[in-house]
Amino acid sequence: GGSNAPTGTGYTKIYSTEQAFAILKADGSIKAWGESDFGGSNAPTDSGYTKIYSTGYAFAALKADGSIKAWGYSDFGGSNAPTDSGYTKIYSTYTAFAALRADGSITAWGNSEYGGSNAPTGTGYTKIYSTGNSFAALKADGSITAWGSSEHGGSNAPTDSGYTKIYSNLYAFAALKADGSITAWGSSEYGGSNAPTGTGYTKIYSTGNAFAALKADGSITAWGSSKYGGTTGFGITQSATTLSVDEDSTNTYTIVLDKQPIGDVTVSMLSDSIGSSTSVATVTPSLTFTDSNWNTPQTVTVTGVKDNDKNNEQTVIIHSVTGGGYGNVSMSNVVVDVIDTTA
Repeated sequence: GGSNAPTGTGYTKIYSTEQAFAILKADGSIKAWGESDFGGSNAPTDSGYTKIYSTGYAFAALKADGSIKAWGYSDFGGSNAPTDSGYTKIYSTYTAFAALRADGSITAWGNSEYGGSNAPTGTGYTKIYSTGNSFAALKADGSITAWGSSEHGGSNAPTDSGYTKIYSNLYAFAALKADGSITAWGSSEYGGSNAPTGTGYTKIYSTGNAFAALKADGSITAWGSSKYGGTTGFGITQSATTLSVDEDSTNTYTIVLDKQPIGDVTVSMLSDSIGSSTSVATVTPSLTFTDSNWNTPQTVTVTGVKDNDKNNEQTVIIHSVTGGGYGNVSMSNVVVDVIDTTA
């Protein structure tokens, strides 16, 4: 898209995929340029289009009569657009489109796994929302239907009604009710779980991986990835950040989860010797916490390695955490002094 832009005047707006541009003229004609597989060629040659929408790989243009033309990568929305008319707006995930008609019916196309198929039947839908890989449609009665990637919000939408708006990040949805209560679904680590309880929230904001909800009194509750603005409520308590161990002996510290996980959690340990090319201590390689033993402290054993250099040495125990909603929880290193015992 960095070259071959059209010459002349009269263009009103520019749209883009990952690697192509499409530009709309006042008469509704379209020019495209950039990578052809991403929509940089084969734009429609007629006029009368009012707006252009895009996935990461394809464009879809809407006419005043509600008809649609799509082009770009065929599997990701560039083909199989509906051939009828009456559509009022088009929405997209990263690889699929969903178009809403005036009667509230929906047609989807593009990547079938990420929203391009299994759109709800029937009418009465008023708006569609999306994560990177799934859609959620809201009805006038505040009920919600979701489809697309189940891991990213395409399933497990709330079954009750009364929701007024849906918010999304890349991996999860959060729906707000008239009473200010919130229901979230999608990736548990990125905001699909641990939404605040209670009522009184007025608006929800998002990063790519977390949500923050604002109350009428100006207080804020955040959830999702702690690295990207959320506070999951998940934490890990360790009994030490420094330790001393004699060569050929052991010392220990403990680790325990602060909250019941949503699956198995693995904490891995690695001993990184400081200023030595050889290992000066070994450590328990990993611990596994489950939803039944999460609140029982588990022991990490550090063993000093015997050598003959008559020097005290030092190593750092580095932790990594995966699974169970704890994947973004950080832990402090443990600095271990290894005491030489050579006579």
